[in-house]
Amino acid sequence: MKRLRSYGLLLSTLLLAQGCAYFQKQPEADTPEAAAESAYQLCGSCHGPRDIKVDLMAPSIAGQKEAYLAGALRAYRDKSRLAPEMNSITQSFTDRDIANLAHYFAKLEWNR
Repeated sequence: MKRLRSYGLLLSTLLLAQGCAYFQKQPEADTPEAAAESAYQLCGSCHGPRDIKVDLMAPSIAGQKEAYLAGALRAYRDKSRLAPEMNSITQSFTDRDIANLAHYFAKLEWNR
């Protein structure tokens, strides 16, 4: 019985560690490649994977002007532009992350 409890504790610990790894922060967009991956993982749930729109309330951002996107992301991060989902997502973005994400979306084909 003691051995069974030890196995159960070990299994619980492994599952907990795996769950924590799942909820870790996504990699920053500090390179163009990382920006593309972050865009897919972070932005895809609302703006759509590869900018195929999913949420009817989220705008399509592919092909938008780079300066506009960067300004909007900074405003969401600084909470001078309020949208709870975007304020939360952009909270940990660095200026470099924002620049790379804006560049990534700006170079995509306008998909309206």
